[in-house]
Amino acid sequence: MEEEKGHVEEGDIVRRARILTIDGETDVLALNRKHLEPQGYEVACAKTLAEARAAIYEAPPDLVMLDVLMPDGCGYDFCAEVRGITTAPIIYLTCMAARRIPSASCWPGETTTSPSPTD
Repeated sequence: MEEEKGHVEEGDIVRRARILTIDGETDVLALNRKHLEPQGYEVACAKTLAEARAAIYEAPPDLVMLDVLMPDGCGYDFCAEVRGITTAPIIYLTCMAARRIPSASCWPGETTTSPSPTD
């Protein structure tokens, strides 16, 4: 079976890929949803790390998009927690300048960070 854009196969079932986007700014969450849903992805949004934690347990994501500066904690610390729950890839989306982003975060050598296109 040919895989459709934005879909994943689970045995004989094909479903929309789940992306969890985590950001304290509702405008950023809305922008992510606006661009990802038309591409066929199921998008869940969390404004806090507590909401994100609940969302991960409720419906494990296929990809996590995570801001570093969150109202209830640090995205880098949360990344380590997420790694204990899921192996889904994690993309950091942040307004921090690239020179201020630590080179090693959750798993040295496995995580790459880039400045957000909103810089």
